[in-house]
Amino acid sequence: MNTNDLEKQISSSIPCSLCGLSATCSYLFENALKMWYINENFITIIQRRTGGSRMDTFLSVIVPCLNEEGNIENTLNCILRAFRDFAIQGEIIVINDGSTDKTASIVNQIMQLNGNVRMITHNSSQGIGAAFWDGIEAAAGLCTVLIAADNEDPPE
Repeated sequence: MNTNDLEKQISSSIPCSLCGLSATCSYLFENALKMWYINENFITIIQRRTGGSRMDTFLSVIVPCLNEEGNIENTLNCILRAFRDFAIQGEIIVINDGSTDKTASIVNQIMQLNGNVRMITHNSSQGIGAAFWDGIEAAAGLCTVLIAADNEDPPE
């Protein structure tokens, strides 16, 4: 199968919205998958850069949150479902930016069931910029995306 055929197959198999994630997030997932499959030399290049070892994690999803007890469970389950549905080797890095509600305990429950979910906790709110950079530093994936914990963009 040539690259153009593969790109068409991937494009046609990925829905516009992944289980309620925003259109922007869906677009990021779709393009991350295309990059993975279409660039035939991508893994070889990464192996050269990492001294020959292959990284197991393809996609790191950073989810900064502050007092998102009403949203975080749905958001994380949605991302995990997308990982399963599209066979994505991924990790979720939740940056708890000083939440004072039950956000941390909800994330801890999800972490117990899913080894690919991690949480970094700020004792006080440091802002989305600090959360983003802490997530980038912790990310193990070849590709990294940022998703809002509250699904603020409507799926359509």
